[in-house]
Amino acid sequence: MENIAFDIWLSGRLDFNEEEKCECFETAKELVRIAVDVRRNGLLSIDDKIADYPDALMRKALQLAVDSIQPEIIQKLLQTHIVANNYRGNRLLQSILIKEGVILIVNGDNPKSVQDFLGVYFGDDFLQEYNDYIGGEAEYIKPVNISKTIAPHGWSGDKLTQEEIDALIIKILKGEI
Repeated sequence: MENIAFDIWLSGRLDFNEEEKCECFETAKELVRIAVDVRRNGLLSIDDKIADYPDALMRKALQLAVDSIQPEIIQKLLQTHIVANNYRGNRLLQSILIKEGVILIVNGDNPKSVQDFLGVYFGDDFLQEYNDYIGGEAEYIKPVNISKTIAPHGWSGDKLTQEEIDALIIKILKGEI
């Protein structure tokens, strides 16, 4: 019921101009970057980076996520914060993107889904511009044929030794593969 009330409250304020939308592209891009990081390294991997975000709501939302607070509680807290501050314009859009993005990340959605879902808030007229701005942040999601990827590096067969796995991981982390 609370989500319905929030949605009704929000629907009366979802009128952003071109400039306000463009100003929020970076917030969406940062959320996709976070989703990529979390997908690769786990939710706790962002703990040390939280203090670096200039936006207080982003820091609060990410800290709640890292602290393993249930997504429903995070959503309720962020909705209450947004309503209590009576945001409008690009600050409202930025806050909605943070709320939605963090919930998607906590729920384990893949970065491409995060990118696509956040894009909805920019509307059809800005969707292409948004996707161009975001670029290939979620490129790693593309399926990879592991055999073709590792065979050129001297590995083949059905099983790898632990030493081979460790060497492969190092090459992947260095971007050599």
